[in-house]
Amino acid sequence: EFFSHNLATDSAFGEFNLIMCRNVFIYFEETLQRRVELVFQESLAPFGNLVIGPREGLTPEGTKLFSPLDRRLGIYVTKNQRVW
Repeated sequence: EFFSHNLATDSAFGEFNLIMCRNVFIYFEETLQRRVELVFQESLAPFGNLVIGPREGLTPEGTKLFSPLDRRLGIYVTKNQRVW
């Protein structure tokens, strides 16, 4: 199933095991990226995975939400703790 979701304004959107958002963060200012990282963390099931572009990284706040599984490939797992 597909649906429209605005990363800049919409809130958490379900409970997913995997979110793939490659080559999107490179277009965001840090404030928006932090917001989206939190929305992704709230939208993932416990120990769900986030995949971002290999040339993208998380904000310092994002590293409190996700642990790297393979930083080189941009694969992270949620820590599932609310820190913000």
